Amino acid sequence: MLRTATSETIWPTDAPEAMTSTHWSMIPGADALDDERELIEYYRHAAERGDVRAQVAMGQLLLQGAPGLAPDPNQAFQYLRRAAQAGDPHAHVYLATMYSQGLGVTPNNESALWHYRVAAARREPTALNALGHLYLWGIGVERNGHEAARLFRAAAAQGHIEAKYNLGILHQNGIGVERRDQHQALICFVEAARAGHRRAAWKAALLMQAGVTQSTCVDIALSFRRVAEDGRAVRMFLERARWLVEQSGLVSSRGSRVRRRVSPEQVAAMLDEALWRTVQAAWAGVEVAQYNAALLYASWMQDEQQALQYWLLASLNGHRQAMIEAGDLLYRWQERERWPVSVAWSWSGADRQRVSAVDCYRQAAELGTAEALFNLGYLHMRGRGGAVFDPHLAQRYLEAARAIDAKEAWLAATLALFWLRLEQMGQRLSPWYRWRPGFGRIRGEDVRSFWRSYRPRVVLVLLGFLGCALAAKWWIRRHLQPSNTMQRERPSIHLHRE
Repeated sequence: MLRTATSETIWPTDAPEAMTSTHWSMIPGADALDDERELIEYYRHAAERGDVRAQVAMGQLLLQGAPGLAPDPNQAFQYLRRAAQAGDPHAHVYLATMYSQGLGVTPNNESALWHYRVAAARREPTALNALGHLYLWGIGVERNGHEAARLFRAAAAQGHIEAKYNLGILHQNGIGVERRDQHQALICFVEAARAGHRRAAWKAALLMQAGVTQSTCVDIALSFRRVAEDGRAVRMFLERARWLVEQSGLVSSRGSRVRRRVSPEQVAAMLDEALWRTVQAAWAGVEVAQYNAALLYASWMQDEQQALQYWLLASLNGHRQAMIEAGDLLYRWQERERWPVSVAWSWSGADRQRVSAVDCYRQAAELGTAEALFNLGYLHMRGRGGAVFDPHLAQRYLEAARAIDAKEAWLAATLALFWLRLEQMGQRLSPWYRWRPGFGRIRGEDVRSFWRSYRPRVVLVLLGFLGCALAAKWWIRRHLQPSNTMQRERPSIHLHRE
């Protein structure tokens, strides 16, 4: 039997988005099923009228199956043969795959090779990549590494991701090329990885780890982590968990549709399964799953300690919002006097370290997060959350937050800076009242307590004086300031009678 390595889904490049989408809802609702059935019926009628693209679409749907449509290779072969007779190269690729794997037809290596060559003659990239595999392994043809490299290069020039990966394999092993070139192989792997090829990303990380190019340990670790996050099992767990959370009504996202009313018992079962799946993905090292697991523990399970564990774990992986959420939780614990200023934390149980709200905010501030900078400024302005009382440091943090996010953080940071300047002004005035004749010596603590007690009234009085000053200035300009323009005297008109 003729084997091909074209494992990716083959779709016409000029097909509309609805036709090229092969993603079906994992557990669709009733309305989603109705929409998909209507779409299938539309393609069926269009294919019967002779629409070539609809014939190719129906052929793939009947090969793979869809909700409400059972796989039927025999009927798929009829649609694809009609499209191939009309000259569609994608239909030839499908027919070659069916002949090579014996789907609905008797396996025939010569027919499969003929269909691949017809499609490759029209520069169809998937057919070029498939022929490259045949020449590389000598399946149905004489083995020829140089011809395989030429075909892979032609497919890669048209943006075929799998061909770029295969070309990198040839450069890495010195097959069909002049010599082994690890640098050229790394370039091919990186180009394929940027387009979403998981194996290419893994190969590129291995070459960087071997020292082919100058790379830091952080870059190599991030490359391996992207490969782990892009795993099929992780994606399925996260998609299922997201669907369960949306259907339960705990959160809603744009475009999400709750199809039916669910009972409290069903909501509890959905959220329990969503939490379990999210935790499984979190243990795989996905920081988004770690952050979502913390949200579920905090909102659904009401377990703030477990939520803090996952937020801190996501913080170690660089999730900014998780750093801020962990800092907010530690600050709330301190304000409620449920926990000390810092907590001892360690995911593995060894090398426990103290973590406070200031540590979490400072970690996010180093990444340029305006919200963390504002929180640090507030904590240093009040001396809370494990931060020392330092007005000058608070002023620098607030100014940095205002400079980074001028759209959202500007107003809050400006008001906080205004309030900080008022407090600094009160502290400058307090030494003048330390000694008052006839009343004895007054301590600075008394002045500061007086200022903190009556500062709202002082602010209102100052604002009132400012308003009066602006009103007086406007009245003076309006009524007392002479006009700069010269008024011309209106000429008089005399009428004379005879």
